[in-house]
Amino acid sequence: MWRHAPPQSTDEKFFRQDHYDYEGLRKRTYQQEIQEIANKNKEPVSADDPDPVCAAHVEEKPVEWLWPGRLARGMLTLLDGDPGVGKSLISLQIAAQLTTPLMLLPGIQEMPQARHNVIIASAEDDFASVIKPRLIAARAHLECCFLVGPRQWAGLRDTDQLRRFIRRYRASLVVLDPLLSWMPYQANTSSFTDVHLSLKKLADAAASTGAAVLMLRHLRKSGAANPLYRGLGSIGLIGMARMALLAARDPANPRQCVLASTKSNLTYLPASCAYRVYGQNAQTIEWLGPSPQGAENLIQVSHYMPLEEACIWLQKRLNAGVVPSRQLLKEASMFGFSRSTIFRAKQTLGVRSAYLGEAKDGTVWGLHFS
Repeated sequence: MWRHAPPQSTDEKFFRQDHYDYEGLRKRTYQQEIQEIANKNKEPVSADDPDPVCAAHVEEKPVEWLWPGRLARGMLTLLDGDPGVGKSLISLQIAAQLTTPLMLLPGIQEMPQARHNVIIASAEDDFASVIKPRLIAARAHLECCFLVGPRQWAGLRDTDQLRRFIRRYRASLVVLDPLLSWMPYQANTSSFTDVHLSLKKLADAAASTGAAVLMLRHLRKSGAANPLYRGLGSIGLIGMARMALLAARDPANPRQCVLASTKSNLTYLPASCAYRVYGQNAQTIEWLGPSPQGAENLIQVSHYMPLEEACIWLQKRLNAGVVPSRQLLKEASMFGFSRSTIFRAKQTLGVRSAYLGEAKDGTVWGLHFS
């Protein structure tokens, strides 16, 4: 026991001094902390730095539109529609617009000042008999169009290859026709997780190269009245897209179609556009002007005839040559066709089959056998 108070340490003596400025210490300490945080935020942020990025130091950049309100560089756009309404023709018309200044898409007021290169990845249509004639009909500059098929690209399981294509040919637009045919075979297109992982890689490739990506998708045979939920596959498909479009028959005039917007994360929804498909040997699109029909109206009257649409799909798929039946049935399932519907379409079209042995893909289907 001490006779008097216990000895005080130097700090205790310091804090017991009457002249000490406690408020000044609090202010100085607070100002020092703020200054340290500010100095740390000024440090350059590397791509491998896991720390959050201060919003004040993010460099703003405007959205670069290829088609205002519908197609932006470095982002994903989804185009939905039933077979037969001209989704592929619309994508080729957009490509033609970017490669030549001879025409204007609806909503574009000025002619483009420079030609753009485009990459068209088609898993269904033949290059020689379908795509090139359609590009010529759309008055595209063919030297700026680069065609990719399953032989050239393995799909979304190899987005690095797509990134190399974009940089090599300096492409401003990539068309995936149809999207689900380019998904990895092991991916479940009804799973949000699988879809998100695949499209996240595609979105990163688009953002890093500055190319716009237009993805084509078929509608379900039936379902919700909301156009956001009518496309095949998981809701994650339209969730990853920054803009979404819908092509369907005009309920007021079945001889023409309407292109409407169903979603935009960047701006207001642009007005719907009426169009018609014309031509015999090589079809193309003629724009007819604004339309009062919205996506909700179009989806209500959208009808689907399974056998007829299955025949259209099967004939387009076999135009390029024979296909193993296992692969064909798997692709048909991805597009929403049942096994029985595909076999009825096979009988309707007179598709022939041949057994080549297990070492040569087993049974194959084809329209013609040599």
